[in-house]
Amino acid sequence: MTSTRSISQKLEGIRASRGWLLTVLLAFTLALAVGCGGTGEAEERNSSGLALAEQGRLEAAIAEYDEAIRLKPKYGEAYLNRGAIYTATGQLSEAVSDLTQAITLEPENARAYYLRGSAYAGIGEDEAAHAPFARCRLGRACPQAIRDLTKAIALGSQTAAVYRGRGIVQLGLGEPRRAVEDFDRALELEPDDAELYYMRGYAYLDSRKSEQAFQDFDHAVSLDPDGAAVYFNRGYAYAALGQLERAVQDFDDAIGIDSRNVAAYSKRASAYVELGRLESAVHDYDEIIRIDREDAEAFNGRGAAYAALGQLERAVQDLDRAVVMDRRNNDDALNNRGTVYVELGEYERAVKDFDLVIAREPRYEFLQGKAESLGKAAQYQRALVDLKEALQLNAHMTRGYENRAGAYALMGRDADSKADADSVERLAVEAGALRADIERLQQLMRAQPPPSAPEDLCRLARVPFPPTRRYSRFETLISLELPAPVSYFCCSKERD
Repeated sequence: MTSTRSISQKLEGIRASRGWLLTVLLAFTLALAVGCGGTGEAEERNSSGLALAEQGRLEAAIAEYDEAIRLKPKYGEAYLNRGAIYTATGQLSEAVSDLTQAITLEPENARAYYLRGSAYAGIGEDEAAHAPFARCRLGRACPQAIRDLTKAIALGSQTAAVYRGRGIVQLGLGEPRRAVEDFDRALELEPDDAELYYMRGYAYLDSRKSEQAFQDFDHAVSLDPDGAAVYFNRGYAYAALGQLERAVQDFDDAIGIDSRNVAAYSKRASAYVELGRLESAVHDYDEIIRIDREDAEAFNGRGAAYAALGQLERAVQDLDRAVVMDRRNNDDALNNRGTVYVELGEYERAVKDFDLVIAREPRYEFLQGKAESLGKAAQYQRALVDLKEALQLNAHMTRGYENRAGAYALMGRDADSKADADSVERLAVEAGALRADIERLQQLMRAQPPPSAPEDLCRLARVPFPPTRRYSRFETLISLELPAPVSYFCCSKERD
């Protein structure tokens, strides 16, 4: 059963500090806009826009900037200020357009480069709080973001906000050491900023320097003991290391401070699922849905939890909602619903769900799910086609060989069945050889603070499960469902 979590969610902890981008961008723009006005009507409109923005009346501010630009089409300052609001409110394509125009008109304007860098880093996201991270992991717009933020620094904008922004982008690009350098510089300028400490903590964690990471997380808590975000982020880090009980405690504190903290409920629910506390997970998903009836991930998560509890009809009801609510990003929900349909014996419906996700991306687990559906429907030849493709994508999954061996046996192809059964035995031996190291690493991760993983344990990233056509070694190990500490410490550097 696929959960709502994915590899790409590592930076979600920082994202949980909602409203940060809006505050920083507007404060940055307003602070540096002093003295930039004039006496003409266009300048008066621009000044009015600044005043409205400071009051939080952003739509009215945009209208004032629109009029300033109509009156003075080459008014770089108005383009910049309107671009700042577009960036902060997640209207990122509009922001890039305005800020590019501002740079064309004023090519040495550091603010324009800073703001456009922030916008580039966030292209593809709808929410302002996500903007500095969104596309970084895809590696498309973020190189341009780095160039713009570096240019802003070169032009003299050496503020904590700029270094913070570049550090976040570096972290999203998988450059944690460079991120630490930027967060160091930002902390020199703002030494009491709790958010900077937990951001640097994530960068340390991504560098396998967990002792330094938790020093920063703890310091963030000491600076802001009444802030939900600091507990959430430390809890997120504990969860990444497999220290789920400690994670739950921090999520408890975050929720105690902010009872509507959806991110904390969601991560606590995920921790409860891993701890086998499914009823508690359902309760947390209930709370999220009470807060936001349109949260597709919560319906998906609750549906998966219901399925694990054996409440299959309730699971389908929730998964139906999740599929409809987010049609563009419903792969997990479709996969989960397909799996539940298999349990219910509704094989045709299961195949339809798996076909939908396979059409988008033929991943191993989707093909495997479809093959199981076909096999249980006694459509063995069709199942073999999907199993063959699944094993081409990931040739180290025992379950695929087991299913194909069974299909071959039922079709009377005894030699082929035996060959796959032999593969199952071979993979079991290889996986068994990892167990002692995995258990040793788990013991280390239970230490407080958790130490950096010894290098000999990180040879787990080089076990005989090589990358396949579609899967990196990191994803292959994740797909083996190794414990979180192994996946985190021994695989994260595979992406550097």
